[in-house]
Amino acid sequence: LLEEARTAFTDLLNSGAEITHKAFGKAQLMEFSNGYITLFFEAKNEQKKFVFLSSLAGGFIKISSPDFDTLLEKYRSVLKSETNVSRQLEMAVKALEPYKEYLD
Repeated sequence: LLEEARTAFTDLLNSGAEITHKAFGKAQLMEFSNGYITLFFEAKNEQKKFVFLSSLAGGFIKISSPDFDTLLEKYRSVLKSETNVSRQLEMAVKALEPYKEYLD
């Protein structure tokens, strides 16, 4: 289901739809790779990088498309759980760092 959500939202991005950030306003897509989205905000003449799926799940990024709200409602719980799993994995890696020499 997560891959299905990732594909659906990636397709929306690739359609050239307008992107809006909750705090920074309208944005132009600069780059999308490895789960990150880089946006340029003309009003602030600033470029920022975000974790794509968690930004969608948190309501920070919106893609102007008739399907966006329906897709977000369908996949929100999957997107949120993906974000939690990523954070837990990061924390586990940090917690194991002092024992790295024993794990190799």
